[in-house]
Amino acid sequence: MSSNMQRQVVPLSRSEKCIIGIGLERQVTLDSGVPAIANYEGKIISINTDKIILSSNEN
Repeated sequence: MSSNMQRQVVPLSRSEKCIIGIGLERQVTLDSGVPAIANYEGKIISINTDKIILSSNEN
């Protein structure tokens, strides 16, 4: 790979949260078969391979 091409490579080591959504994110999640949809809105506190901890305003 030439040095110019290496300089233009986008680093993929840390992904960033999407700024703009297209409105299909929920449907894509449902269609993926991965059961990781929260019942309430909230903020993600912690994620590991076994569980996702979510802080919500609901009881």
